[in-house]
Amino acid sequence: MNFISTRNASPAVTLSQAIAAGLAPDGGLYVPQQMPAARSLQPGATLAASAAELLQPFFAGDALAPELPAICAEAFDFPAPLQALATPNDHVLELFHGPTAAFKDFGARFLAAS
Repeated sequence: MNFISTRNASPAVTLSQAIAAGLAPDGGLYVPQQMPAARSLQPGATLAASAAELLQPFFAGDALAPELPAICAEAFDFPAPLQALATPNDHVLELFHGPTAAFKDFGARFLAAS
């Protein structure tokens, strides 16, 4: 999968290149060139396993693809409770249960592990 700048003035890059660069040369953020189809998750799977399954399409064809399960296992080694909503089978993931009790634990730890 390729990633493009939100300002549309930079060439498309691979996931590894986008991670290494941070921002695109035109100052934009890198986003997927196209969004993959939604995926189903296994009930009862760990956070790391669910993350690896959801992120796999974004890593497709990249040198980091074989490392994705290990990256997720390292980054998401803390609980992230699901809270049930009023409707059956609907839940929300609480993103403030990481090591620093902030949602940044999810993104920052993932980038640091990749």
